[in-house]
Order: sequence, then C-alpha cells, then structure tokens
Amino acid sequence: MDTNLFGKANEIIKSCDVAYFGVIDENGYPHVSTVSTVQPENLLEAYFATGLNANKTKRLLQDKRASVCYRLEGQNITLVGEAEILTDQEIKS
Repeated sequence: MDTNLFGKANEIIKSCDVAYFGVIDENGYPHVSTVSTVQPENLLEAYFATGLNANKTKRLLQDKRASVCYRLEGQNITLVGEAEILTDQEIKS
C-alpha cells in the first residue's frame, strides 16, 4: 500500500472536528448523522462520543455495520467496518 496515501488520510482525519457516521436503521436503510470526533491515533480506528440512548447506539446494537466519512477542504476519507460500543471508563479515558 502507498504509505503517502496513508499519511494523507491520517492528516485529513486528525484535522477534522466532525465526521459523517452512517449506520443501518431498523428498516435496513442507511442513516447518516454528523458526530463530533475524538482524535484518533490513526485511520485504523475511529472514536465518537454519544449517549447510550441515542438512536445511532440503538441501531448499532442491532447491526454493527457502519461507515464514517471525514471531509477536509474538498478531500474525504471514508472508512467502513463494524462498530463496537465501549462503556468501560478505563478504555474511554
């Protein structure tokens, strides 16, 4: 893989304060919302803070598939995968 591509992707992700987070709703349709980002170490993991009663959290409990898009000055990085809900305070710190 092109290391320059990974470097540029990391630069975009670390510069974004918000991202677009997509999950699958209860009817099987994609649902996208804007989320505040928690600064990631790299593009292999993405973290967001939300309430346990939020619709996106409830949807992730039903279907872990998710996508996140970071956009900066006309360039974007989109990641797809499975989401995990973290509730352990030690992990979250």
